[in-house]
Amino acid sequence: IDPTPIAAWPRKLVLVQLAIVYTVTGVQKLVSSAWTPLDGFSALYQILQSPQWARDPDLVEWTGGWLVLPAALLSIVTIVWEVFFFVVLIDRSWRWLFAVTGVAMHIGILVLMEVGAFSWLSMSFYPAMFAPEAAAFFARWARPPGPTPAATPPTT
Repeated sequence: IDPTPIAAWPRKLVLVQLAIVYTVTGVQKLVSSAWTPLDGFSALYQILQSPQWARDPDLVEWTGGWLVLPAALLSIVTIVWEVFFFVVLIDRSWRWLFAVTGVAMHIGILVLMEVGAFSWLSMSFYPAMFAPEAAAFFARWARPPGPTPAATPPTT
């Protein structure tokens, strides 16, 4: 990893943009009764039956309707996560929780919904939540075991 210092403002600007997008999206969802107790937090249950959004609209029928409660709980988690995403700008200690929840949410979207590259694009901004030191940690962690190329003796 190159130790040359770089400006932090572009990463912080991306983080601000991510917080605005998620927070505003969460607030906008509150306009729909499907994301609120007025309709039993049924938004994801409805989406999973929609031919426009669901990867397999028959999934709910195949499961015999037992997805009602899990879908309602995931709707609640989604709303709370989005509406309070701005917290990552205020307190860094929450970033890991928001990142892990976001990755889990977007993997669920990838598996269950047909929304193109949306989840991949959204998650591509997540590294901006962390300082370069965290990126260096993950780069070391993701490296396969064994000697580094610099430590390999030359072949003759």
